[in-house]
Amino acid sequence: MLDNITNNITAYQFGSGAGDTFLPTNDFDGDGRTDLNLTKIIQPSGVGLHSILQTGSNTIRTVQWGNFTAANNDRLVYGDYDGDGKQDIGSFRIATGVWYILESSTNTGRAVPNFGAPGDFPVVGDYDKDGKTDLGVVRAQDGQLIWYIQNSSNGRMRAVPFGASTDGTFFYRPFDFDGDGAQDIAVNRNVGGNRVFYILRSSDNQVVALQWGFTSDTPFYGDYDGDGKTDIVARRTVSGQYVWYIYQSSNQQARAVTFGAAGDQ
Repeated sequence: MLDNITNNITAYQFGSGAGDTFLPTNDFDGDGRTDLNLTKIIQPSGVGLHSILQTGSNTIRTVQWGNFTAANNDRLVYGDYDGDGKQDIGSFRIATGVWYILESSTNTGRAVPNFGAPGDFPVVGDYDKDGKTDLGVVRAQDGQLIWYIQNSSNGRMRAVPFGASTDGTFFYRPFDFDGDGAQDIAVNRNVGGNRVFYILRSSDNQVVALQWGFTSDTPFYGDYDGDGKTDIVARRTVSGQYVWYIYQSSNQQARAVTFGAAGDQ
């Protein structure tokens, strides 16, 4: 890991390597620090085995959750659904439109069968700023994308048309581009080989467009400059190394960081 403050690299030995998939990091133990986490798919059952290196106790927690066979087609939807400040393990089953959430506050699993339909994709985040992750799905209808969001604060559902059905979305990581504490709605589009991001800001309901990177780049989101707003990243392989091109929201300037080798997760 490359520390943004000290510019020092720290190495952790975690996982077996073969078959492990490292995921966007989250705070599962509520100590305010990011925990490493990975998932391995157990074959042939398709059950997901999640391993979490908890920074608070320096111990590994292992949980079986989700079923990732082609028939079920689960997607991981980590989030704080119970508002206790800890990430919950969750999965959304695309084949049935059912949510499966393991709440950290009670260590109890629950299924939510009545939000989403087969074929929808999950787009979770805290859209209503109540400190809890909201259920959200995106659906292609009549050539456009419709975002269906259920506010955890009052249980109300809202539908927001935004984006074309051919646009890309990001379901695995929350983002807040305007820094108001609420999840924004965003898509990315291929325009002449370039990637253009269209963002519907929750603070003023205005649409912002930003061209950043090529469609051959791997896009990422994160707060890389510490201003409380999400930055857009285009990661590119250059001479066998990863180069991260970061568009910093604090000053609208680009920063390039060379870190990692091609094939790294």
